[in-house]
Amino acid sequence: MNESYALITGSSSGIGLEIAYYLAEKGFNLILTARREGLLKNISKDISSKYKVKVDFISSDLSKKEAPNEIFEYCNSKNYFVEILINNAGYGIVAPLHESSMEDEEKCIRVLSISVIALTKLFIPIMMEKGG
Repeated sequence: MNESYALITGSSSGIGLEIAYYLAEKGFNLILTARREGLLKNISKDISSKYKVKVDFISSDLSKKEAPNEIFEYCNSKNYFVEILINNAGYGIVAPLHESSMEDEEKCIRVLSISVIALTKLFIPIMMEKGG
């Protein structure tokens, strides 16, 4: 693995988007992830043209069980060294608990908890080995 990157989940809007611009301004290469591919593509182009850093993206829905592994495999296939992992993806349920579906609750738990643990467990051995 060659150059280092910052991987930011939930990077198509809000805090994740602001973090992406901040890190790019500081000279970090980026891997952006979120569900909205078109938005990620536009953001990637904008950031790379403004800050002259490398920006790649992968559209991913972290409410799906396979998403963390897909992100990890994508990064490995590109030989990206993820030095910084920012688990920022969010998920909100607007209904009261007694009215929300169990499916929505499970998606929320997967995005806010399980995917955070999974991504960290996948990337941390390489980060520790390389000093990230």
